[in-house]
This record gives sequence, C-alpha cells and structure tokens, in this order.
Amino acid sequence: MNELTWSVVVIALVALVGCNVQTSSGPSEPASQPAAVGAEAYYQWLTGCLDAIEKDLPKYTRSAEAAAELYVKDGCEIADYGGDPFAREIFGRSGGMMKMMTFDEALLGKKLAPELEKAVVLVGLRDDGVDKAAEKIAEFKKKGYYVVVFGRAALLARVRATGALADAEFDTHAAPEGGLFQDAKGQWIIPTDSAAASAASWMWMGEFVAACTRQGKMPVMYLGYAVEGAMEREARYKGVKFHDKLPSRLEVGQLSKQWMSSLRKSLASMHASDMPQIRRAAAEAKEARAAGHKLWAYLQGHVTLKLLPYPHDPQWFEPIHRDWATLRKDATVGKGDFVLCIGFNQVFAGKDWGNFAENSRAAGAKLAWSFTDYMPEQVRAVPAGEIYINQHWDKGDAVALVPNYDIQCLPTSGVIAEAVLWMVHAEILSTNDTNCTKGNSK
Repeated sequence: MNELTWSVVVIALVALVGCNVQTSSGPSEPASQPAAVGAEAYYQWLTGCLDAIEKDLPKYTRSAEAAAELYVKDGCEIADYGGDPFAREIFGRSGGMMKMMTFDEALLGKKLAPELEKAVVLVGLRDDGVDKAAEKIAEFKKKGYYVVVFGRAALLARVRATGALADAEFDTHAAPEGGLFQDAKGQWIIPTDSAAASAASWMWMGEFVAACTRQGKMPVMYLGYAVEGAMEREARYKGVKFHDKLPSRLEVGQLSKQWMSSLRKSLASMHASDMPQIRRAAAEAKEARAAGHKLWAYLQGHVTLKLLPYPHDPQWFEPIHRDWATLRKDATVGKGDFVLCIGFNQVFAGKDWGNFAENSRAAGAKLAWSFTDYMPEQVRAVPAGEIYINQHWDKGDAVALVPNYDIQCLPTSGVIAEAVLWMVHAEILSTNDTNCTKGNSK
C-alpha cells in the first residue's frame, strides 16, 4: 500500500466575506507555498493527483498483468462494482471494454454478472458505501475472484479494518478527507474521490489491455455512439471477448501514458482558455442564489449522470435531469434560476432534448454550457450572453492508439466534465458568504 501522498494540510485564509476555508495541499503544491483557492485550487489538486497516479505505474502494471493472465488463460470474465459514478464510467463506455460486466445495483438489467465462476472485479470506494463495499469484497474473495480496489488511503484502511482483503488496492490520491476544502463549519466539501477513482481506473484499464496483448489477445473495445458506424460495429462484435487477430503487442505504459498525456493536455487547454468562463459561471450562480433563485445542474455523461449528490458535495446545485436526455417531472426551471449544463458535444436544444434550452430561456433562466468543440455549429449555438466552457477533447472520446487497431481506446471526457463541475463549485466557495455550505431549499 502507498502512504498518503499528502502529509500536510495547509490552512488558507481565503478572500471571502466572512467564510474561512482550509485547503488540502496536494502533491503538485509544496506545503511551503501559499495554497491556491477556488477553481485554481481544484485544478492544481487534480493535476497533482494525476502526477501521483502515474508515479504508481509499476504497481498498476503488476496488478494488470496478473489479471490479464487470468482473463486470457483462465477463462475469467471482468466486472465492476462501486456505485455511481465509478461503475458507470468504466462500464459500457466509449473506449472501454465491450465485455465489461457489472455487479452494481445501479446498472441492474444491463450486463449484470450475478453468478460468474471466475472473474476479475474492479471495486470503487466512496464514503457512504464503504461498509457495503467491504462486504462485497469479502463475498468476491470467497468466490475466488481476483479483486482490485480503488479509493483514497483512509477508505482503503477502513475496508482492511473489516478483514476484507483485496488482491490489489490503489490509493487514488484523492484529498485526505475526501473534500478539498474545509468550510467555516468544519465540513470538508468539494469532492475529490470520484475524479481520482475514475482516473485511477482508466490507468489500470490501459495497463490491463496492454497486458492482454502481451498474452497474445486484444480485448474488443467500444467505439463511442457519437461516431459514425458505432452501432454497426457493436452489433458485429456483440458477445466477443477477443479479436481473432492481435493488432500489435503493447509495451508497459504504452496505453496508460497516452491516456494520461491526452487528459493533461485537455485540462491544460481548459485552464489556459476557459478559467474566465468558469469564474463567470460561479459569479452568476452566486448572484442567482443570493437573489433567492434556484441553482440547477443538467449533467449528461457516464461520470456526471448520477453524480449528484455525492459525499462532500455541498448540494448547492440540484439535478434537473432524471436520466439520459430526460428531465424530472417534479421540477421546473424558473425565472432568475441558474442552470449549469455539462454534456458531451452539444447544446440541449430541440425535440431530442424536450426543447430544454428554448423553454429555459423563455422562462427567464440563465444558462451555462460545457461540452467539447469538435462540432463548431454547436458552439455557435450558444447565444451571446450565455456561458460556454470548452472541454477540449476530440471526437470519439478515446485517446490511446493501439497500432493496427481500428479504433482508439480509453476516454478522457468523464474526468474533464467532473472537473468543470467542481471547479465552478470551488470558485463559488472562494467568493461566498457565511452561508456557503447551504444547499437549495428542498
């Protein structure tokens, strides 16, 4: 097990109106330097988290190689468990494995793996599910499964204390307390566990796919539905575990490092060009809330779909969506409300989206959008006066190249979309009042 990456909590006196905030220092931020605040602090934490995960590459490789040998030679299947968003992010996902199954109740009825004779199981931890996860880990081990667990050091320790011991466990390098900031009431808020676990799980998956090729097999990977021909390709490979031919033999780190490099590039581009828009979104949200209006979030993505509420989420924003492109029937956006819309590649407008954008504008709400820019007509569809935060990832949402393979692997959009969400939250906190931890009235 790795020790906690962070050993020091830096106390930052933030320029708030009556709200003191402590910031967890990260591996990219020496304790001797002043702590950043707001969206900048979240960005620094995330980039430092990625640095720490990549330094653990040898451990990822060892686990992935052990799992790949079981998957290729011993007839194992592969599945996940851990609730939203961990299980949803690596299951049925652009750039992910088509044969990934799940033991997670949130995804029941899709590719549930209730009785597998042999399996590799990836388990993600969150504060409000540790006890249940420990029970599931013990159950998986009793069945003889190879179990890999992802979580921050404190959560891994809680699982071990129950006697549930995994075959491999990975410190995701989330903030030590889970939340990045401590508010005036002593609560740790602005979650870091989810983004860290997503990053760690894709790091492991990159090493696993590469290790399979060194065993002579290439797992069948998903092409994102936004790409032409994706549905036909899925039908062609449905139920297929490995391709007939090996496209190439991948070396240690060949996929995971490509994924990490591409993610860093997208985040750096967003940091360089979109921080003003993130700060503007936070300012408009704060203004709307101060005037007594509601803050809504319309989130579309494997990571974000069911993300709210999440441990350490201050619950300032209430989800307006029920599912994919589906709104709640018990909630309505009103005049003066602020809606943070985080999606993939388009504005939520027109019949397919229930005319959400049109109806919200007609109601007098303020809208902020975040999606990527490979469809320039969609970027132009954001009217003057509304906010656009570019996510800076390319069509296909998969970034790691396997030589001689027909598609790329491993997506980055989930981590980026979540970063947008919490950077807006962090910026609100850095300029908030003494009621900064209060959510909307329910």
